[in-house]
Amino acid sequence: SRRRHTRYPLVTGVQTCALPISDPPCHRQSLWQDSRVRYWSAIVPFKGNVEAKSRLRGLYGIDGPDWADAFLLDTLAAVIEEPRIPEIVLVTASEKYPQHPKIRSVSDPECGLNAAIQVGAETAEHSPLVIPGDLVTLNSQEFSTFLTSISECARGFTPDIQNIGTTILFADNAANLKPKYGVNSAAAHRASGACECFAADSLRIDIDNNVSLIDHRNVLGKHTTRLLSMAQHFPGQNPTL
Repeated sequence: SRRRHTRYPLVTGVQTCALPISDPPCHRQSLWQDSRVRYWSAIVPFKGNVEAKSRLRGLYGIDGPDWADAFLLDTLAAVIEEPRIPEIVLVTASEKYPQHPKIRSVSDPECGLNAAIQVGAETAEHSPLVIPGDLVTLNSQEFSTFLTSISECARGFTPDIQNIGTTILFADNAANLKPKYGVNSAAAHRASGACECFAADSLRIDIDNNVSLIDHRNVLGKHTTRLLSMAQHFPGQNPTL
């Protein structure tokens, strides 16, 4: 069958992108008809303003919001492919955000990250699963494996690659989500009784400074890689590009 594309709005430095919407293979179609499958609403907080990715502001000649836009597109590209996530709740104060049948936006109350997550979770049609908008190395197959592994867990979290922060947090409903993102959030979620869940590295790497960008430059998503090709004086970059 022909591949269909959804056009995304222009964002400075990133340019218009189109993510393919493929006709699902037979095994994916069967998932939608299986009442035993656990479905999720992905809650994706996205700052989307001049303060976005402030630690990357002006890095290699690219503004922080442009990094944030590219990171978000790469994260969503992997999440959209997953049939057990029929809904993506993008919590943002920005009027510019990607358009897709699975995506709907919720206004960010701008009272902090945890408040934004909770607002999004309370509108979810399925079990809420928080996915940061900067998981730019997210692999769709590893993500699918992870969802299978947590299908029987009521509430849990995945620590980041440093085992200090938190990337993914999930619960059976919004009331039980109880997000505690911030300094030492892995310890905070652990102390709150959330199960610590194993995940592949692609679900644990969030990019929020130049060190993490450099360290993981070979496994970035295509939108971030494209933006990186326009960066100035990036370590290891061909100076003629």
